Amino acid sequence: MCRVNMRERIFYLAHPIGSRQSVREWELEFESIYPELTLINPFYDNMPGSNREDIQKMDKGEMTRFDSIDPYAIVDHDLRTVAYCDGIIAIIDGDRSYGTIFEVAEARRLGIKVYIICTNGMHKHPWLQVYADKVFQSYAEFEKYFSTL
Repeated sequence: MCRVNMRERIFYLAHPIGSRQSVREWELEFESIYPELTLINPFYDNMPGSNREDIQKMDKGEMTRFDSIDPYAIVDHDLRTVAYCDGIIAIIDGDRSYGTIFEVAEARRLGIKVYIICTNGMHKHPWLQVYADKVFQSYAEFEKYFSTL
């Protein structure tokens, strides 16, 4: 993978679809503080050749998350994006997200870094402890850790 800035790192930002707007706000603020880091949000940041029109329609109230969409296209998009990244930052906040769990498992299978921000009190869950390189209880705790890297 060729990068213009060798210090630049790219992380996949896995999170529940129901939390997408608040996570997007945090993502943009975090990226403004750390310009050497790019977070790829699967709901808003498209890889070449992909487009999440469903999310745009959901945000406009034109469809729900369970309206007809191509599940194979979404999963393929997400798996290709995870494989492209240097690591994954997964948000576990209590809103169910089957995709987030599978994305974490795929990242671990690929041997890339896995950071989990778990805000629902389940940060000591055995699966999170095994699958994550590090688990944080809050965004602030993650930000403090990241600032030392």
